[in-house]
Amino acid sequence: MTMAVVLVVAALLWTAQVAGAKILPVASLEVVTSKPTTGQPFEVVMRFGRGLDLPDALWENFEVSVVSADKTDAHGWPLDRNFHGTRVPLRRIGEGLYRGSAVVDRSGDYVVFAWSSVYAQEVRLQGVVTKGDYAKPVRLRISGVALAAAATATRSARRTSPTALVEWSAVAALIAICAGAALWTARARSRRRIATASAANE
Repeated sequence: MTMAVVLVVAALLWTAQVAGAKILPVASLEVVTSKPTTGQPFEVVMRFGRGLDLPDALWENFEVSVVSADKTDAHGWPLDRNFHGTRVPLRRIGEGLYRGSAVVDRSGDYVVFAWSSVYAQEVRLQGVVTKGDYAKPVRLRISGVALAAAATATRSARRTSPTALVEWSAVAALIAICAGAALWTARARSRRRIATASAANE
C-alpha cells in the first residue's frame, strides 16, 4: 500500500514536471568528481530535504541538467528554461539521496542545477513564499586533459610503432659500427707505436 502511494506521488510529480510546475525540495547538489575532463563522466549527488524519499522513476531523468555557463545568468540560473542542456539521470543510493553522471565533449565553464530550484527561484521572484532552502547552481570547469592525454598516448604509440623501432635499431647499429671502427683504429695505432718503439730499441 505504501509503495502504491509513493508511486502515485511520483506519477503526480512527473505530470507536474511536464506541465512545468514541479518543485521538489532539493536541499543540496554537489559535483563529487574533483577534476572533470572532457569525454569522461563526472559524478553528481543530489539530496532531498524535509524527509522526502522517492523511488527510482522517470522524474530522475529530468531533474538535473548541465549547461555551458554562457547560457546562464551571473548566478548560474538558466537564461532559457526551454533549453535543458545535458541531462544528468539519477539513481537512488539512499534515503532521499541520489547519484548520477554526465559527459560533455567540450572543455569550458559549465553549470549544474536542479530544475526544482529553478522553479522555486522563479516563484520567489513573483513574490510567492516557499519553505526551505533550495540548492543553488553549481559551477564547474571541464578541462581538456583527457583529450591531451589521448594525444600524448597516440604520440607515444607512434614512437613505439614497428617503423619507429626499425629506425631506432638502425641508428643504434650505426652508432655501434662507428664505435667499433674508432676502437679498431685506436688499437691499430697503439700496435704501430709499440712496433716502432721495439724497432728503435733494437
